[in-house]
Amino acid sequence: MDQIQKYCPNCGAKVAAGDKFCDHCGTKLTSDTTTEAPAKKAPVTAPAPKAGATLIAKLKNQKNPTRLGIAVVVGLVIVAVVIFLLIPKGLSGQYVERDKHTDLLGGKTQSVTTFTFKGKHYTYKYVEKFQDIMGEKTNRTQKEQGTYEIDDQEVHFTSDRNSTSLGTLSKDKQHLTYGGASFAKVH
Repeated sequence: MDQIQKYCPNCGAKVAAGDKFCDHCGTKLTSDTTTEAPAKKAPVTAPAPKAGATLIAKLKNQKNPTRLGIAVVVGLVIVAVVIFLLIPKGLSGQYVERDKHTDLLGGKTQSVTTFTFKGKHYTYKYVEKFQDIMGEKTNRTQKEQGTYEIDDQEVHFTSDRNSTSLGTLSKDKQHLTYGGASFAKVH
């Protein structure tokens, strides 16, 4: 016994006997779907499938579409996790605080304090230049390195010498407050 070939009433594409939707254009197939070959016409290019129509039609024709649906969801979750892991969690760049003042005796002080962050490590550097009223100049430099952790807006510093201290970040991470001074991010 020959099976009668069925065709989509919308685009004329061949459809299988149990299909509920056309694989080509996504049209819902009903019992009154054309069962004969479409009338011979000049070759007609079927319209391009609607975006996602083929995938949707395949999902709807599947006996167990949940398996493919679960695979799609798992794939999207994996992509989201990878993207999340690639987003840097720490700080990067430099935060600088500059100070210039004259003391009560006329001595002039210029200082630059810098926090440099890279990965989970920081370098703190303080450079001070002082000139007393007699013109005598002295320089002082202090440097510290260590690791840090961020908890919301608090930055917990642990130096290589195992001393700990605390700083506070602005919400936009453009300013760091540490030891009463405000450091601006420069790059």
